[in-house]
Amino acid sequence: MKKVFSLLLILIIGFSAFSQRTEDLLESKYPVQRGQLRLEKKYIFIGEVDINSSHTAEVKVYNPTETDITLEPRRMPSYLTLVAPTVLGPHEEGVIKVTFDSQKRKQYGRFAYNLVFNTNDPEAKGGIFSVNFSAVAVEDFSKLSPEERENAPIISFENTHLKVDNVKQGDLAHFSFKFKNEGKRDLIIRKTKASCGCTAAEPENKVLKSGESSTIEVDFDTKRYTGKKTKTVTVISNDPENSTVRLMLTANITGK
Repeated sequence: MKKVFSLLLILIIGFSAFSQRTEDLLESKYPVQRGQLRLEKKYIFIGEVDINSSHTAEVKVYNPTETDITLEPRRMPSYLTLVAPTVLGPHEEGVIKVTFDSQKRKQYGRFAYNLVFNTNDPEAKGGIFSVNFSAVAVEDFSKLSPEERENAPIISFENTHLKVDNVKQGDLAHFSFKFKNEGKRDLIIRKTKASCGCTAAEPENKVLKSGESSTIEVDFDTKRYTGKKTKTVTVISNDPENSTVRLMLTANITGK
C-alpha cells in the first residue's frame, strides 16, 4: 500500500512540475502582457504592401487564466478585415489575423491603426484590449522593364536639409524645397507628409514633365518649441530609384 501511495505521489508531483514547465514555456512564448491576456509580440507590422494589393498578417494570443476571456472587435474601416477568436478558454491559444486592403485605402506611405476589442478581462483598462497594426503602402516597381527604368522620372532636390537661425518663438519658420524632374517621363508627386508641428503644402504642380521644376513649401509653427529643433517632410513619388525622399528642416528658436 505504501508503495502504491508513494508511486501516486511521485506521479502527482511529476505532473505538477510538467504543468508548471509547460506554463513557463507558454509565458516565455507570449512575453507581452495586455490585461490578463498575453501576446507573442507588441504589434502587427506588415511592412511594405503594394498600393494595388492586400496582405494578411497575424499575432498569436494566449489566455493563461482559469476563466474564459471574450474578445469582441469594434467596427473596423472598410480596408481592414479582422478575424479573431470571440472567446479564449482557460490556457487556450488563439490567432488574431488582420488583412489590409491597400487598394481600398488608396493612400501611399505609412499607415497605423489600433485594433480595438471589448473584453470581459477584469484587468483590461476600461474593458478594452488592443493591438497596434501598421503597414507601408508603396508603388511596385519590380515589374518595370529595363527600357521603362531607362526612361523613368528622376526626382532631384536642390537641398534636402534647410536651416534657419534666430526664429522668435511663436513665429512661423518658412522653408522652400526646390526640386526638378531630371528623368524622361512624367514625375508624379504621390504624397507629401510633414511631421508634428509642420504644415507642408502640396507642390503647385504635382505632375512634372521632363526638365520641369516646382517647390514644396513648409511652415513650421514654433510656438511650442525653443532651441534647435529639426522636423521632417516625407515626399513620395513615382521615381522607381528614389520613391521616398525625407526632407529635413532645422530652426534655431529664440525666446519671445
